[in-house]
Amino acid sequence: MKADEVLLRGQARTVEEAAEAWGETQAELDRLESLERVIDDLTRAASFSEQRVDAYWEALFSGKIRDVLRIGDLLRETTGRTARAYAQFLGAVQAFESAGYVVDGAAEFRRAADAMRRLADDLEARWPRFDPEALDRGLAQAAQGQSADLADVYHEFPELQNKAGP
Repeated sequence: MKADEVLLRGQARTVEEAAEAWGETQAELDRLESLERVIDDLTRAASFSEQRVDAYWEALFSGKIRDVLRIGDLLRETTGRTARAYAQFLGAVQAFESAGYVVDGAAEFRRAADAMRRLADDLEARWPRFDPEALDRGLAQAAQGQSADLADVYHEFPELQNKAGP
């Protein structure tokens, strides 16, 4: 396993363990102070995840990934776990705010949690995976003369578009 894969798995595990440990904190003000420290760290960690996943997308589209399915499974698993743990902390932020507390860093953390959810959703929707049923449907459509318009496929993947222009 590559070092960056270990880091992604470690980040997901760390965020999950932090959520569990934070839940065990008893005193309300201690919980608030702890929450503020944790969401500050998680806000910064989100940019690491975004950078790593962007690097994997770039590697995918430049043909540098040999085991596309395994990497896709890893990315979907780790970003999904991380996004769920961020959602737990977001629920805690909202609970404190509903109780009348001001949570330092809440706005930034909301953006980070939203970014993590979008990252996980995007990987789930777009990273290539082998689906035997979809292959069978596609082969049946091709046999009937049906095909996808290349322009439609091209627009689904902004990574394929030349951003510099002519």
